[in-house]
Amino acid sequence: MDLEWKKIEENSFKAGYKRFLKRAFHLPSGERRDVDVKDVGKAVCIFALTVTGNILMTRQYRPGPERILTELPGDFIGFDEVPLEAAKEKLLEETGYDGDLEFVCTSLNDAYSNMIRYNYVARNCVKKTDLHFDNVKFVEVEEMSLKNFVQHLRSGEMTNLDTGYLALDFLGIFKFDDKKNLH
Repeated sequence: MDLEWKKIEENSFKAGYKRFLKRAFHLPSGERRDVDVKDVGKAVCIFALTVTGNILMTRQYRPGPERILTELPGDFIGFDEVPLEAAKEKLLEETGYDGDLEFVCTSLNDAYSNMIRYNYVARNCVKKTDLHFDNVKFVEVEEMSLKNFVQHLRSGEMTNLDTGYLALDFLGIFKFDDKKNLH
């Protein structure tokens, strides 16, 4: 069975400060389908471990769910930015910490977004500077124990769950056995 959609047209548009792509496809059935895709581009996310083994988390208000979320540091980056350099900058900017970054992998956001998230682990993180924010960004930094992080991750109350699970797997903290059980 042919599952591939054939893109026949693409146009960009803005709604507020968000960018979208209107894409037209020919489906395997021969029918045409128009789809709006969030034009986000690239993002970085960092699972940052302090020298004492705690995970650095950021707390900030998120307008989508309309509440304060505790998440891993990271942000959208420019189309021309190098992900590793951007991850180093975002870690320092959002937490005041610096560490040894290792690339884990990329992950996708959702079926209607072109975002590619570059996931990193930062080890041996130490505080380098105090935080300085403008009149728009308000962030608190929290150190979380591994046990509390795992409980928080399982709650689903993060927008970057994938980075958390990918980092734990990368570090060998959680392993999947042949019965698909998480340890």
